[in-house]
Amino acid sequence: MTESKVSKAYYLLPIFLSFIGGLIMYFIVKDRNKAMARNGLLLGLSITVATFVIGYLAAAMMPISAPNESPLSLVSPFSLLQG
Repeated sequence: MTESKVSKAYYLLPIFLSFIGGLIMYFIVKDRNKAMARNGLLLGLSITVATFVIGYLAAAMMPISAPNESPLSLVSPFSLLQG
């Protein structure tokens, strides 16, 4: 089977829709260009993993407040002025 030329615009699917977009691209492109279909699937998977890792790290860096304390009371710009 010869690999035909497939538009690079299909890479927009995994970029915008992550893993689901990679799956859609894979099933659309797999009969025409196996390597491009595999790359789109890997791109969608890697974007999904990166999103989860960044979200986890962002959540881990958030301060935990006491149950009866509002999160805004943890940092007060006026506390520096009150010597």
